[in-house]
Amino acid sequence: MANHATVTNSVLPTSLTQAALKLLIQEPPTPGGVGVPVPTDWLQAFGLRVESDTTTAASPCVRTTEFDFGPSAAATVTANMNAGNTEVTGFTVTGAGLDYILPPVITLAGGAPAPAPGGTPQVLQQAKGRAFLKVADKTIVSGGTSYGASTVIAFVGGLPPALFLNPQAGSNKYSQKTVAPAANGPPYCVQEITVTKQGRNYPVNTQVRFVGGILGTGGIIAQAVVSAFGPNGQILAVQIIDPGFNYITPPTIAFFDPTNPTTEIQTGFEAKAAVSMAAGTPARATLGFAMGGVINAVTFTVNGDGYVQLPNVVVFDPSGVGSGAVIVPRMGVSRVDLLYPGFGYNSTSAAPVVTPVPFFKSLFPDTSDQTLPFWNVLKNAIQQAASTQDVFVSVVLS
Repeated sequence: MANHATVTNSVLPTSLTQAALKLLIQEPPTPGGVGVPVPTDWLQAFGLRVESDTTTAASPCVRTTEFDFGPSAAATVTANMNAGNTEVTGFTVTGAGLDYILPPVITLAGGAPAPAPGGTPQVLQQAKGRAFLKVADKTIVSGGTSYGASTVIAFVGGLPPALFLNPQAGSNKYSQKTVAPAANGPPYCVQEITVTKQGRNYPVNTQVRFVGGILGTGGIIAQAVVSAFGPNGQILAVQIIDPGFNYITPPTIAFFDPTNPTTEIQTGFEAKAAVSMAAGTPARATLGFAMGGVINAVTFTVNGDGYVQLPNVVVFDPSGVGSGAVIVPRMGVSRVDLLYPGFGYNSTSAAPVVTPVPFFKSLFPDTSDQTLPFWNVLKNAIQQAASTQDVFVSVVLS
């Protein structure tokens, strides 16, 4: 196989109409809609993407899904050599590419080995690099409706965790180190907020505040809102609406009632939350709106750097009126870090050729059978997505 596979589900109804059957087996046109989507967890785990997913209501009802093993446009990378042309000093991304799900695997070829004393060629050890992604573009799946000018967009997650965790002496627990940078940063941003104690008696206008945390030059304080309350004023969940930028050390979370700033929650009923930090620079963007508060433009002010997965796109209207927007990030390669400079390059030869290989293709290259491993991953998910108790499903891979 080359770069894609097409899966066709032929479904025969036993009691349902064709129209009802189509609603059951099709990809939902919007998140949460009727139908069953192809699971995204294994797509992201293998770096696969869905290029098209269509369902026709003719008899038999047919769902056709095309999967791509790589990006829509491949990134291009060159190797930089030292003055003696004997080792790689770094990599330059000359083209970011588009629609990567995971960072590609960096492979090098060529670069003639240098002769050893006596004329025998040395063993050439190729340099090694590691790629990271950025948000290169976006797709507005749905512009939603009724959004106001104060609506914000945030790209949350997708960056590697900042390694602040140090083992506590004499236990298997971990504590967060806040007095020094982690091994893989800075800069840092807020990756996730976990409510560790729900508390009680919090009003619905409770604010989330980020306290402390050293910011570097140009740093931006993170923002979040309480997204779910319990019946007794418990804080059930917190949503990040801005992960912040250029943190040097992590902040902590405080919950605050702006209408009663002197009122304290009774001891024992306070809510608590833990902050998980990521290493890297999150993307930032502004929104444009059409008539009716429909989002029709996303303009990037920062494309971000250091992504290892797709971030989640959060659209937040503080008025609570706007809804329905769905925006999907499209990733390109931002940089390639040098892990090892290589050894034994010939000073008179050309630099090695760098090829960013899509992650799935690195696991199952063209010289191997890609059909079987792809099918083993795919068949259970597709059959489950297409099946109901009223249909017979036949799945064909081509």
